[in-house]
Amino acid sequence: MVQIDADGQHDADCLPQVLDPVLRGECDMVIGSRYLGSGSYRPKLLRRIGAKIFAFVASRLTGRKITDSTSGYQAFGPAAIRFNASEDFPTDYPDADLIVMMHRSGMRLREVPVRMSENQNGTSMHDSPLGVVYYVFRMFMSLTVILMRKPR
Repeated sequence: MVQIDADGQHDADCLPQVLDPVLRGECDMVIGSRYLGSGSYRPKLLRRIGAKIFAFVASRLTGRKITDSTSGYQAFGPAAIRFNASEDFPTDYPDADLIVMMHRSGMRLREVPVRMSENQNGTSMHDSPLGVVYYVFRMFMSLTVILMRKPR
């Protein structure tokens, strides 16, 4: 299964790189990272700062380097699909919290470089100050709850 956000940012030509490690059975989840490789896409400063904070948190909580915890370009193998279909799946904004949950559940994760471009819609849920505050609050609350629960 592949997830590609519908905002036009993700280059479908990168699909083989995202899918390949899952199809070869090397991992359960692949994250397409805009920060690996030589991409030219540079998000706005506030978004870059937020992405770095959550990537740092996800890296610390998983014990592995995560560069793009907010990527909307991901591939999932059978175990990850079952996990995502469970009641544990974070339905609000499955970003850093999903990565941490899957790691704590024993899933094998990998990042691969992908190309991204500017949002084709011109708007984002993160453009409004209230949207940013809500997202940051929600993500830290979700991560806190994850750490309090026993891994499944």
